Amino acid sequence: MRQDIRDRLIRTARSGEVIFYRELGIGRGKAAGRILNEICEHEHSQERPLLGAIVVNKATGMPGEGFWGLSAIPPNLADRERPVFWAKELIKVINYWGSHPIL
Repeated sequence: MRQDIRDRLIRTARSGEVIFYRELGIGRGKAAGRILNEICEHEHSQERPLLGAIVVNKATGMPGEGFWGLSAIPPNLADRERPVFWAKELIKVINYWGSHPIL
C-alpha cells in the first residue's frame, strides 16, 4: 500500500476538504485506481470509512468510476443514488479522521 498517499488523504480529510486526482501525483486511470482501491479496501477491512471518497474528479466533483466498483459499495447502487451515498461516505471520512490519530 502507498502509505504516503494514504497519509496525504488522511491529512486532507482532517482539513475537511476534498482533493483532485491530479493533486495526488499518481496519474489517472488504472494505476491511480489500483492505489486508491488498495487504500479503500484496507480501510474497509479495518472497519473505517472509505478514505478514497475524498478524491474527486475536478470536472464532476465526484469520485471516478473505480470508486463505485469497490467491494464495500452496494453492487446494485443506482446512478441516481451515487451522489447521496458518496456524500454520506465523505462525511464519515471527514468526521472519523477529524477525531482519530493517523494509524
